[in-house]
Amino acid sequence: MEKRKLRVLNKRTIEVMVWLADGGYKQSFLHYDESVQDTCCIRVRSHSKWGALDTNGTMVLDIAYDELEPLGDKYLGRQGFQRCFYDVNGNLLFADILGNYTVEHLLEGKVAVVRQICKDWRFAFFDIRKSQLLSDWGHWCVEINSGFLLEDNDSDAHHNRCLFADKEGKLQIVEYFQKDGYQMLTANGGCSVFEKKNKILQLPCDMIQPSDFGVPGKMWFVPTKDGKKALYDAKGQKILDFAYDEILRIGWYGGQELFLVKVGANVGVVARNDETLLPLQYKKILPLEEGFLLVSDNAKEGYAQSDGRVVLPPVYQRLVIDSLSQMIKAFENDRCTIHDMNGKKLLPDAYAESEIYLCKEGIIVKDGTFIARTGDVVLSGFTKIERLSLPGYEALLVCRDREFGVFSFKGEEIVPVEYELIEADNFGYRGIDLF
Repeated sequence: MEKRKLRVLNKRTIEVMVWLADGGYKQSFLHYDESVQDTCCIRVRSHSKWGALDTNGTMVLDIAYDELEPLGDKYLGRQGFQRCFYDVNGNLLFADILGNYTVEHLLEGKVAVVRQICKDWRFAFFDIRKSQLLSDWGHWCVEINSGFLLEDNDSDAHHNRCLFADKEGKLQIVEYFQKDGYQMLTANGGCSVFEKKNKILQLPCDMIQPSDFGVPGKMWFVPTKDGKKALYDAKGQKILDFAYDEILRIGWYGGQELFLVKVGANVGVVARNDETLLPLQYKKILPLEEGFLLVSDNAKEGYAQSDGRVVLPPVYQRLVIDSLSQMIKAFENDRCTIHDMNGKKLLPDAYAESEIYLCKEGIIVKDGTFIARTGDVVLSGFTKIERLSLPGYEALLVCRDREFGVFSFKGEEIVPVEYELIEADNFGYRGIDLF
């Protein structure tokens, strides 16, 4: 019987040696587009298709594969979309275990992610060396940059558990959930966050919660460790360290991103890198549209600016910002004082709210006084003062002993106080003596 042996001479040429019965030999050559010597066989490529010859020259895998990858004593071959395992004799492997399958991913040549070609597209982890399934069949499998997540059929409504296989094929059960394109994993005392398969954050913590803080299209991450929370942005950059029971985002004020933090029963305001703007000594802090923060302590209210400067200490029953005049009404014992937005007191005394009218030019008091925004008394000693308004022009109507006049907001007399009636129209003011 002839003895044959094949040897790859170069990329395109295979030498065939045949030893004859009479002790002689014959030499011939096989030519392919590409030839590669493997452990047990020789892979050959012709017209963009791959096959395999054994060392005796027998074609064990026909030249019909788009890809052919050696795996020790096996091959992983792809025809179209389907990838399967074959032995060195060209026999399809594991069909009795996996059915009609395709190999989705290979982890270090030890563990494969396989998918059954069926209506439901089921996935599983498969040990190639031991020829056994490592998991039940799941309905989805997600790739991240350090491995693969497989649905765990034992998950319940409270725990979204998954099987995780790393790149080396090691399996573990992890907690998993996703939100807005991000995937969160919790396992072995650590948590990871992935976006589009790329890891952006990994921390030794108990859990990580995503939050958009009510801002569409934005994302922050709130990890928890030993009961304390920290804060990271969507790029994995740390904003606040593990020091707080609760963290809420206030927004951007004065060029800084502010966060409301809570420890125990007290709240405060911090900026990035734990810069304290308002210390943890208040019971309540509310952001206001005007860029102010309402601070509360022992049922008393005060105001602070976004840079942390306290404008009014929390000693008032109630505080109200008048949006038209941009002044602050500070109430105590059902009477109020008026302050500007920097906290300066504009009225020397407290009045009932009904005795004060605020306008953008200043304060009109029921006792016949007009006070400018600077706190200076402009007009006084009148029975009554009202604000008159014409298109593009405003002034003050004053009354003293039933006689009326008109003054500017700077205290300049426009119409003398000597008329029983003042009419205003687009041409100005006219004093009318009725008798």
